[in-house]
Amino acid sequence: MRAVFWVEKNTDSNGSCLMGAHSLLTPPDDQYLSNTKGGIRHGGSASISAWAEVWDYVGGTSYRAFVAEQHGERTLFAFFDSTVIDMELKQGLMALIDLAESAVGCSRLVVCIDRDISRAPAQGLMKSLRWVGFEPVTLDHWASDVDVTSEKWLFMGMEV
Repeated sequence: MRAVFWVEKNTDSNGSCLMGAHSLLTPPDDQYLSNTKGGIRHGGSASISAWAEVWDYVGGTSYRAFVAEQHGERTLFAFFDSTVIDMELKQGLMALIDLAESAVGCSRLVVCIDRDISRAPAQGLMKSLRWVGFEPVTLDHWASDVDVTSEKWLFMGMEV
């Protein structure tokens, strides 16, 4: 993902600050970090405009997310790691869709599924997401059609 999104730090030496967004401690550090260095942007073609943590008290889980913006188009990326397996996802997923559509004004929602999730649970999760309307996507759209594959995340997206 660091190859796609303009990030808060110089990717040459530090990598993307958001690469570990799914595992940040709560409460987060509110320190502002500029996404430019000397007026030159680093990373890919999309910029990160916001990030959030959504708590689903009904399902008993939380989701880390960020908003990527490119050419005025916004997309909400939400991380689904192993903690979402065997959890009730309906209310949380509805909240993410509503958040993307209304509060942050996104035209797409992309769920980032951790590739470390075992095969059977991951297939079940992906099947459930397909029933809702998600489809497998790549980062090509945000990487200016450069073929980028993540070794950490599998992406499923939908228009909202």
